[in-house]
Amino acid sequence: MKRPEIDALDEKMTTIARNYFLARRYLHYAHSISEDNFKLLCSYISNVKKAFTYLKKDEQKLLNNDFFYEAPLDWWKKEYSSQGYSVLKNTAIAHFLEVFHVGY
Repeated sequence: MKRPEIDALDEKMTTIARNYFLARRYLHYAHSISEDNFKLLCSYISNVKKAFTYLKKDEQKLLNNDFFYEAPLDWWKKEYSSQGYSVLKNTAIAHFLEVFHVGY
């Protein structure tokens, strides 16, 4: 995969994670949002969680550590080579996006 394609995948995943946490935060203020927006936020959160259920454990761990948790930037160095990490990361994002876009 070419670097611009990899950067685009990273950006998509970063946006999904950011929106996931924003949706969760907005739900705390459910009394001030419309019912339609409430349903939309719940649907978004549900689809992110559902997409994770279709991933392999190592893909889940990688995406959680890179995008959803505040893991150290080099958390993966104890488990993967640079090339192995890159391949798994790209595969994990692609698998996640396949399922996420079907559901959303």
